[in-house]
Order: sequence, then C-alpha cells, then structure tokens
Amino acid sequence: MHPLGKAPVIRDRNRNGRVIAESGAIIDYLIHHHDAEGRLAPPRGSDAWERYCFWLHHAEGSGMPPLVMGLVFSRLGQPPVPALARPLGRLFARGVEQQYLGPEIRRLRDFWESELVTEPWFAGKVFSAADIQMSFAVLAMAGRGGLAGYPRLEGFLAACREREAYRRTVSLIGEFRLVGD
Repeated sequence: MHPLGKAPVIRDRNRNGRVIAESGAIIDYLIHHHDAEGRLAPPRGSDAWERYCFWLHHAEGSGMPPLVMGLVFSRLGQPPVPALARPLGRLFARGVEQQYLGPEIRRLRDFWESELVTEPWFAGKVFSAADIQMSFAVLAMAGRGGLAGYPRLEGFLAACREREAYRRTVSLIGEFRLVGD
C-alpha cells in the first residue's frame, strides 16, 4: 500500500517490491522497466514524444479534475448531505455548473476533438500509453457530459474499445466509469 493510501498503485516484485502510485508515474515506470520494445511510447526527443508527454499528463492534470468536480457537485443535493442543506447544495452546485464546470468541460471536449483532426491517436499516428490515460478522461466525459456531436472523440473511444488489450481488461474488471455515473 502507498503511504498516502492512494490508488491506483502497483508493486513490482521483480524490483524488490517497489511500490509506485499515480497513474502517470505508473505508466512511466512500466514503460521504462517493462517495455523494452518501445510499443507504448514514441522515441524520446521526437515531436511525437512531446505530444505523448503532454497528453499523458493532461489527462489527469487538466482533464479529470473538472469531470470529478462535476460528480462531487452533482451530489450536493443528495444524501448524505443533511436534508435541510440539500436545497442550498443544489443551488450552489447549479451555479458552479453554469459558471465554471459546464464551460470548462465544453472547452476540454472541443479541444480534445480538435486535436484528433489529423491523427487517430492523441500522440500521433500510433497508439501509445497517452491514449490509455486519455481513454479514462474520454470515458468520464462520455459519462458526465456525453460525446454526441463529437465524432472524433466517439471514434477514438470506439477504436480503444476495439483493441484486444482493452477488451481483455474490461472482461476482467469492467469498463471505467466515475462512481455514480
């Protein structure tokens, strides 16, 4: 277990039981220690590498926070919030949604869609670990705000779902969704 109790976390038995937390750090670690063929990351120093790094970290750093915030705020009018506070919670949540979260989520969705105009994957022509990270954000977006009218994002998600590794993972643990979706 990680000292902060964070998940996801991995323990690498081949490296003295080393524990790694945080999605981006886990991906970096696995690629560095277990992807000698370089199948999930473009060559360092390439243009694709720069895009890869951006998308690998954008997913958790910029993409997921407003989606998770939307989930949290959507619960302010429901138990376990005390019954007398729920109307105020709903009013507060509606204001945050209208003034910040709604516009921010639309900006993200528009940006993501525009980035897939010339290439099928976020880091370029070839699937990478950045697409694994972004698949979580796009799945969360699909659950929270929908992808209707965003054909490239819908296509990206469909292409992810067609990958054998994705299907195998979903058969073992189910498809990712934000709790409450």
